[in-house]
Amino acid sequence: MADPNNITKENLTDECSDETIILNVGGIKLVSVTPKEIEIELDFFQIPRPTSIDKIAITKIRKLINAFNELISKVVESYLKESSFKIDIDVLFLSNGQATVHALLEENLSDVFLSTKRYAYNIMTLYKEIIKERLENEYPELTWVGYFIYTSIIIFFE
Repeated sequence: MADPNNITKENLTDECSDETIILNVGGIKLVSVTPKEIEIELDFFQIPRPTSIDKIAITKIRKLINAFNELISKVVESYLKESSFKIDIDVLFLSNGQATVHALLEENLSDVFLSTKRYAYNIMTLYKEIIKERLENEYPELTWVGYFIYTSIIIFFE
C-alpha cells in the first residue's frame, strides 16, 4: 500500500482539483488548501498582498529596467572593438514625457525609451533606487550617478 503522505504525480492528480494547492516539505504532504482558504488566512493575519496598482507599477518598473538593459547593450556593442573603455551615458526624463539619451554615439538612443517615456519620469521619481540596485547587480562594471530626474550611467570595461 502506498504511503498517503508521499506525493507522486499519480496520487496528486487523482486527489486534487485544479484549484487545490499542496504544501509539502521533502515530498511529504503537509496540507491541501484552496486559493480561497489562503485568502482567508491572509486576511485573518492581516498580511498585505500586492494590489492591482502594485502589479501595474511592477510591470512599468520591469519595462523601464528592460529599456535600460537595451540601452546598455546597444552602447556596449558600439564599443566592443576596444580592449578597455569607459562609457558615460546620460539619461534625462522630463515630466512632460520626454526622454533624452547622450552617449557620444552617432545613433539616437532616445528611441530605446519610446515605449516607457510617458511614465519613466514618475517611475524614476518613486523607484530610482530599486532600478539602480537592479542594474548595478546585473552589471558589476556599472556606476550609477543619479540625481532627481537626471541619471548618468558610467560603465567601465577592462
